[in-house]
Amino acid sequence: MANYHTKLRGFGVPEMMCNAVKRKSPAEQKSAKNVKKPRKAELQDEFHRITMVHLKSKFMSKLDEYTPRLLALFHSKGGTVELRLQAILLKVFFNDFSVC
Repeated sequence: MANYHTKLRGFGVPEMMCNAVKRKSPAEQKSAKNVKKPRKAELQDEFHRITMVHLKSKFMSKLDEYTPRLLALFHSKGGTVELRLQAILLKVFFNDFSVC
C-alpha cells in the first residue's frame, strides 16, 4: 500500500500531498495526529439520513415542481427541435387524456 501512496504522491494527487510531512513547508510541518475522526454513531446517522430518502417520491415531487418551466422551455425552442418536441408532447398529452 505504501508504494501505491508513493506513486500517487509522485503524480501530485492533492490528498496524498497534504498528508506527507516531508513535502510540506517548514511552517506547515505538523502531523495529522490530532485530527478528530468522526465517531461511529455520527457516520451511522449520516448514512441513515442519506439512504432513507424516498428517491422516487422526491423525484416525482421535484418533477411536478419543474414541469411548468420545462414545458415553457420546450415551447420556446424552434426549428427541428421544436417539431420533435411537439410530437413527443402530443403523445404525452394524448396518453394523459386517454387514461383519465
